[in-house]
Amino acid sequence: MNIPIYVAPTVSAMTDFLRALPSGKKTLVFCEDRFTLEAERAVASARGAAFDVSVTTFARFLSDGTPRKVLSKQGSVLVVGGIAARLASSLRCFGKNPSGCASALYETIAQLRAALVTPEMLDEACRSADRLLAQKLADISLVYREYLAFLDRGYLDESGVLALLPAAVAREDLRGSDVLFVGFSSFTRQAAEGIRAALNSGANVSALLIGGEEAAYTNEGVAAFEKYAALAGGHCEKNYLPSSLMPEAEALRKTLFDPAYPSPVVTDKVFVFEGADTEDELRFVAARIRGEIARGARYRDIALYLPDPAACAVTLQKVFGEYEIPYYADVQKSLVFHPLSRFVLSFLAMISEGFEPSDTDAFIGSEFFGNERKNRDTYRNYLLRYANFRGGCKRVIKAEVQNKEMLEGERARLLSAFENVRREGTGAQFALSVRGLLERFGCENTQERIAKSLSDAGLLAESSYFSRGYEGICRVLDEAEELAGGLQLRAEEFSAMLSEALGALEVSLIPQYLDAVFVGNVTESRRPTAKIVFASGLTDGVPPCGADTALISDRDI
Repeated sequence: MNIPIYVAPTVSAMTDFLRALPSGKKTLVFCEDRFTLEAERAVASARGAAFDVSVTTFARFLSDGTPRKVLSKQGSVLVVGGIAARLASSLRCFGKNPSGCASALYETIAQLRAALVTPEMLDEACRSADRLLAQKLADISLVYREYLAFLDRGYLDESGVLALLPAAVAREDLRGSDVLFVGFSSFTRQAAEGIRAALNSGANVSALLIGGEEAAYTNEGVAAFEKYAALAGGHCEKNYLPSSLMPEAEALRKTLFDPAYPSPVVTDKVFVFEGADTEDELRFVAARIRGEIARGARYRDIALYLPDPAACAVTLQKVFGEYEIPYYADVQKSLVFHPLSRFVLSFLAMISEGFEPSDTDAFIGSEFFGNERKNRDTYRNYLLRYANFRGGCKRVIKAEVQNKEMLEGERARLLSAFENVRREGTGAQFALSVRGLLERFGCENTQERIAKSLSDAGLLAESSYFSRGYEGICRVLDEAEELAGGLQLRAEEFSAMLSEALGALEVSLIPQYLDAVFVGNVTESRRPTAKIVFASGLTDGVPPCGADTALISDRDI
């Protein structure tokens, strides 16, 4: 069985290939998540409403037809956090409050499941590993085993859904159809089983992947597809697609990592600038963008790529704001950074830490505490001067101070949040306490008011993010009640679980303008074309690895 692999040197070459797909034949296109939008645009631009070509991801393909409840990522983090809290006395590598490692533990378990590594395999590996790695593997195995036992009660997580891929592909009538795997940089073992199922279904299977013969390409996705196709009895034929890049871009593509540049290309279209720091580089970029606009370009024709757009957000906003350049940053923002999340977490910190002054100050200083800012600030200053010790905010207001009546009102408002709240309880009880806090302090109304003020000021992305806080926290609380409601916890453990779950819930920011500069991640963004491209911050730190859980390395897996 011959299986063609079309190796595209660029994303634009991939979209050109998709536009040229023959019509009149049923075609199922599996895409990597980040490339789905561009693939759908390419297909639609060639056919309009193309009913014969279906573009999907593995997750979307599997979204229907399962009788089991699918956990969100934050739901899985809550479950793992609850398990870690219950097993705290048996875990040796995660401190006295292992719930604070819930997200990293879940990410590691998801990686292990994707590689088809079982708890039994971890136990076997412990026998030959060094002491520290053996302890780490034993802890992960213990949590992993309990997590699988929880899923057996009728739940599926993101990894479990992917495990259903082979059966789902086998059920689909694909005989005589074309199945095209597009844009994958690598394949997990679970996805590989999906490839095998497609090959065994009688479909005409092929792949369209990024790669090339130059040193710039790892060709990992191509090699993995060849490997898994061979396991299914197929033989791959590689077809290298031509590049349609302009001469300067083609020269750069071919020699990106070649220390001996063969022959210089005389051009006025490529510039290199070295700045003193990130801000210096971005100022240079901003000045060049203004120059391009003056010469007739549109902001939407321009793209800026950075190693980590989120890390550069403050500097980018400062510089582009000064130059009055509208831009859209292709990033997602975790809900744990939302002011309402910080308000809730400071509330739980006050319970667990016995009203530490710093926690109390953060709680009172939040906009969600309510009342006039002047009154809040006066009360905070009073506490700093007269009650700056653990539990000091519970003391009655001193008789000799000014504004005593107002200060007594603020004190009563503060203590009302903690009526009938204990330092230990079930997950459901803590969730109920947080709901009571949100209702008592009118947090939803405060959020609407602030979101509207941000929108009126033209800060649409900030307003969109701010308006999602209350809804997101309530969603996480719903899951906490369902998944960890009966679990006995300390306040610090519930706080850690909630913080990790909110960290796993990410909000996409909407573009503020239709005509705006695109700002994306240099290694992850999938935008096929831009007339003018800037890349900034290109150091030996590209690509970044800060998001790696690092509990155990890929080599260990």
